[in-house]
Amino acid sequence: MYDAETLLDIHARAHESLRRLLVFCGNLTDVVLRRPLTGFGFSTILGQLEHTIGAELYWQTVVTRGYTEEAKLPSLQECSRDGGVPPTDGIRDSVVSRQR
Repeated sequence: MYDAETLLDIHARAHESLRRLLVFCGNLTDVVLRRPLTGFGFSTILGQLEHTIGAELYWQTVVTRGYTEEAKLPSLQECSRDGGVPPTDGIRDSVVSRQR
């Protein structure tokens, strides 16, 4: 089992990678984002981004508030403004408090 410090490190690294990916993809055209790609996890870059953002949202929701089906995916514009996905302060507090 991971300790709080390791979980926070894993989350921070994943969060930074996602931020960089969103910044990069923010420069792609709508046509490129929606172009079908064979052999790709999801059939488009946009589909893969939506899945990745959904997974991040799920992780943050479960850790901070518990699971809910009412969570909604943020738009790519919401995620890319201010340089990335939502802040992780709540994640840090939740992970540390659960380790006590």
